[in-house]
Amino acid sequence: SHNTNAFNLNAVSGVDANTAFTAAGLGVILKTSNAGANWHAYPTGVSVDLNSIHFINATRGWAVGPNTSPLGSVFLTTSDGGINWTRQAAPASFTPTLNSVFFSDANNGWAVGTSGRCARTINGGSTWISVAMPATATFTLYSVQFRDANNGYIVGGTTSAGYVMKSTNGGQTWSAPDQIAALPLFDVKNLDATTAVTVGNNGTIYRTSDNGASWDVRTAPPGALRPLRGLSVVGNTLFAAGDTVVIVSTNGGVNWTRRTTNLSNTTFPAQLLNDIAMFSATEGWAIGDGGIIYRTTDGGGSWSFQLRGINESGFNVDIN
Repeated sequence: SHNTNAFNLNAVSGVDANTAFTAAGLGVILKTSNAGANWHAYPTGVSVDLNSIHFINATRGWAVGPNTSPLGSVFLTTSDGGINWTRQAAPASFTPTLNSVFFSDANNGWAVGTSGRCARTINGGSTWISVAMPATATFTLYSVQFRDANNGYIVGGTTSAGYVMKSTNGGQTWSAPDQIAALPLFDVKNLDATTAVTVGNNGTIYRTSDNGASWDVRTAPPGALRPLRGLSVVGNTLFAAGDTVVIVSTNGGVNWTRRTTNLSNTTFPAQLLNDIAMFSATEGWAIGDGGIIYRTTDGGGSWSFQLRGINESGFNVDIN
């Protein structure tokens, strides 16, 4: 949460050209079914900040958040397109703040969070299982991503280190943390069977082309040395967003250029971006604090406000 006088809009999941969902503060999910012309808020039954959301289609999705005693970490699911949400049971004594949730299909899912904690499910979350992680994985896990039911990455870190871990057996076991960066890593995405990109604090960008055996540092464009919190992939095109910055790569993460956003981190509330979801190389959303919902239809060349909480009567949420 970047400011305490509003909800946080922390994460966005795009389904198609018309449908997208965001996770926000106080347990609120926002949904559009008409390309963002209107956004509707749906309560989930919990009143804590939701940090991550993932839909596999227009009806089935999951969201996660912090620990609420005595039930443990927050796992939520919907099967009717985000209108009604059901809380799923956390594993016994599983209490981290969850930062990321990802499903490769309707059954196989993973969630990660603080203190190196990870949970997995093979039945859509009806049962979540705590995963025994490597002994050195005690740092905060910020993002989990699988390219299929077996092969995935987790990224995270401390204030002075960024780590990546890999699984080839559906997240049952994970490789020892590989420190590839001097700053924490916030998001990771697969491009294909061998290529992945991760982004993090102060414009950190790393890319692997050998299935995670090695990671090469990439150069952020001028003015993009900011916390890059969200990453979205469409084919060979990548978009990363954080603070007031959106950057784009059209060659699989090798080279990056900055796009103009006209956002400010000196206003109150600060207009800080937390995530981005593109559903084509030209169209998508970026979301953030102060109720910012931003849409582009030209690949990030220009952005239009669809919703800005500070200017919307009765609606000032920071979107996660």
